[in-house]
Amino acid sequence: MKKSNFFKWAVYALAAVIMPLCFTACSDDDDDEDKSPQFITVNVAPMYEELGIDQLVKDIMAEDDDYRVKVTMLIYDKDGDLVDQYDEYAEGLQPVTINTSGLLDGKYSVITYQTLANGENTEWTLADVNHISKAKVEREFATVPAEYALGLYYKEIKAKNGSIGDVITPKAAGAVIDMKMNCIDEAQKITALKIMGENRVYGMYFDPEKMKDGRWYITEAGSIDVAYVDNDEDIMAGDYDKKSFTLVYGDEVPAMLVKKVKGKAGYEYICRSNLNLHPGERAVVFYDFSNSALQSQFFGTEENFRVWEFERDRNPFALNTFTEWGASQNALNKYMAKRQLYNWGNDELTNEGDFYRRLFWVEKNLKEAYFFDDEEYGRLAYAQVDYVGNSVTAQQAYQGLESKGYAYEGTVFLPDDTENADLFVSKDKKTEALLYEFKDGTWKVLFQPFNEDHLMYIVDL
Repeated sequence: MKKSNFFKWAVYALAAVIMPLCFTACSDDDDDEDKSPQFITVNVAPMYEELGIDQLVKDIMAEDDDYRVKVTMLIYDKDGDLVDQYDEYAEGLQPVTINTSGLLDGKYSVITYQTLANGENTEWTLADVNHISKAKVEREFATVPAEYALGLYYKEIKAKNGSIGDVITPKAAGAVIDMKMNCIDEAQKITALKIMGENRVYGMYFDPEKMKDGRWYITEAGSIDVAYVDNDEDIMAGDYDKKSFTLVYGDEVPAMLVKKVKGKAGYEYICRSNLNLHPGERAVVFYDFSNSALQSQFFGTEENFRVWEFERDRNPFALNTFTEWGASQNALNKYMAKRQLYNWGNDELTNEGDFYRRLFWVEKNLKEAYFFDDEEYGRLAYAQVDYVGNSVTAQQAYQGLESKGYAYEGTVFLPDDTENADLFVSKDKKTEALLYEFKDGTWKVLFQPFNEDHLMYIVDL
């Protein structure tokens, strides 16, 4: 045999021996990898970060190690029957790992929820978990302290070689309401503060088929019921800040701040407005109890509250009267809906001579009246702001007008008037404001279309 042919034969022979060994080894390695248990990792921190309460939860767990984040995972087969349930606890806000070995290969519905637990006890109760169509989490009342927020996640996952592997990050199932109560006075003898509304959501279905309105279930009568403080002892003087978590959701959710006073039955009205509440969002309800408070209440998002608070500190008294002359009642209502009002007053118009009045209470002692020339299809003719307290001076009203761009023209004594008035004109020359100050410290501002002839009545004081 030639030497070159011999070498060729030797190489082929060696390759024939090595190649099957190589494939066998690789195949065995793949089988070992595929058959190894898979794990589901649950990230618990993002939900608290989403709601802005991650530091709150960390502080609670640092003070008492009985508090831990509990993760519950429910696994349902293709028929919706419960196959397995896992309950695990996180170390701090570290991810939780769950071993799902023992499942038959196939598609499963995996529902994961998380909440803070004290020992093994949580504020939420699992119910009817044996079938996905009825499975739910619920509690007796609609609202809990924010640290007990509920996170939820649904996903369809395939099991391979007896287990499931995936990464899951629950999202907030509700919103946080931050109650900021300022300048509470012991003399007011307040024993309870609450936000009440029209709907009380007290549970949530897990079934993904029950999306949107079908997922949350509501009592026929009830309220948001955010208890800020509710006890038999007077609330101590000072400023308070408390966050609560609620499943109540929707746009323009009616919300009313009420108080309970020692020695009196029931709750007393403070103020009301609307809140936009959606999962993962943060809302603020602010109220200043001081008698001298200007812009004393706020209902809205946390982001908008920061802007509002900055403007309030910069300009504590601003007259935001609607002055679109000729506008309809509907346009007025849309404008007022965007403002922070103490009380909307009566929706009906009141006949006053040749005009029809719509009244709003902007503050406890500040009201705005709008006058239309017709009851049904009327156009806005003029507006009037009346202050009936003793803590906001006419000088502050003067500054409030200037802050809105009104220029002081002088003091006028108009025909048919019995008092002098300070005349201001808007920057666009469309509106004039007449500021009247009375001996008892009260004042009013009359807003109306600018009449250039009124400049003729400026008096030399």
